[in-house]
Amino acid sequence: MGLNEKFFKSADSVINPRDHFNTVLFTGNNSTNVITTVGFQPDLSWFKNRQAGNSNALVDSVRGRSKVLFSDTVTGDSTSDSNKDLVSFDTDGFTLGAVQTANSFNKVDSTNNIVAWNWYAPTAQTNNAGSNGATIASTIKKNVTAGFSIVSYTGDTNSGAKIAHGLNSTPELIFFKVRTSTNNWVVYNSTIGATKYLQLDNSNPAQSGISKFNNAEPTASLISLGNDSDINRNFNYIAYCFHSVDGYSKIGSYPGNGTNQTIDVGFTPQFVMIKNTTQTSAYASWIMFDSKRLVAYNDTNPLYANKSVAEGTRGNGTGDGDVLEIIFVTDTGFKLGDASRDNGSDETNNNNETYIYYAIA
Repeated sequence: MGLNEKFFKSADSVINPRDHFNTVLFTGNNSTNVITTVGFQPDLSWFKNRQAGNSNALVDSVRGRSKVLFSDTVTGDSTSDSNKDLVSFDTDGFTLGAVQTANSFNKVDSTNNIVAWNWYAPTAQTNNAGSNGATIASTIKKNVTAGFSIVSYTGDTNSGAKIAHGLNSTPELIFFKVRTSTNNWVVYNSTIGATKYLQLDNSNPAQSGISKFNNAEPTASLISLGNDSDINRNFNYIAYCFHSVDGYSKIGSYPGNGTNQTIDVGFTPQFVMIKNTTQTSAYASWIMFDSKRLVAYNDTNPLYANKSVAEGTRGNGTGDGDVLEIIFVTDTGFKLGDASRDNGSDETNNNNETYIYYAIA
C-alpha cells in the first residue's frame, strides 16, 4: 500500500466516506473547466485558491450555482453570471466557467492551485411552517446517512422560532449566514452550548448571546432561533448542519496541553477543521487541513476558513507568515505538536486553551 493510499483510507465505517465527502485539487484555467473526480454530484462545494489571497467561496445546490458566499467576509450572496464561476453541479463533480471577480475559483495559476471540499446531500425536503414542530418554513437538501444538511429559510424576527433541519439526529455544528445583508457568520457548536456562539469569518473566541439561539439547544428535528439579525430577521438565510457519524465524522473538543497529544476520532481523517474557542488572538483562526494537499498532514500549509491568505501564510502581520501548524494523521485520529514553536503562538495546542474540531474520514 502506497503512502497516499494509506492516508486516504478510512477505518472500518458504516458507510463509504468517499460517497459522501471528497477533496479534489485542480488547476484553474479561466475558461470551461470540467472536474470529474469528485465521485458524486456535490451539493456543497467549498473552494479556495491555494496560491493567492482569494476568499473561501461556498456554493450549494439549495441557493443555486450562481450564488456564492465567502466564509472570510460578512457580505451576503454574490451573483455569478451565466457560464462564469460555477456553471453546473455534475454527476461526478462540477463545471466551471470564466473568472468573474478577483475571488473567482477558476483563476489561472500554478498546477493544482485550487482545492475544493465537497459534501453530498441528495435528498430534497420542503418543511412548511406548522409541520414537524417548525414555525418557519424551510427548504432542505440532506444526507441523513452522513449527518449533513443544507437549510434555507426566511427569518420572522420571533424569539423561539423553530426551523426543521431534516436530519434524524441533533446537529452538533451549524454554520449560519444571512444571504441578503452584511452580517457575520454565526456558528453553533454543541460543546460550547446554545448560550454562546462563534463567528466563522473571524478568530474571536466563543461569545455569550442568548439572542442567537434563544438559549435552546437543537433537537433531533428542530433548530431554535433567537431574534438577532445574524440569524432571524426579515432576511434570507442558509444553514449548514452537521452531526457525528461513527466511523465517518466526528465533532468534538479537547483541552490544549502545550505538548504532544493525540486526539482519537475512531478513523483516519481526510479533513480536519480546528478552532480555539477561548483565546482572543489572531492565532485562534479556523484552521483547515486535508490529506490531498498535505499527505499525512505532515506539512506546514494549512488554510483558514476566516482568512483569504494563500496556503502556508497566516496573514496576521509582520513575521508570522512563515510558519504554521503541523498535525500528524494516525490510524484513529490526529496528533498535535508542541506549542513551543512560533514564539509560543500555537493554533492547535496551547496549554490551558480549549479547542473544537470537525473531522471527516
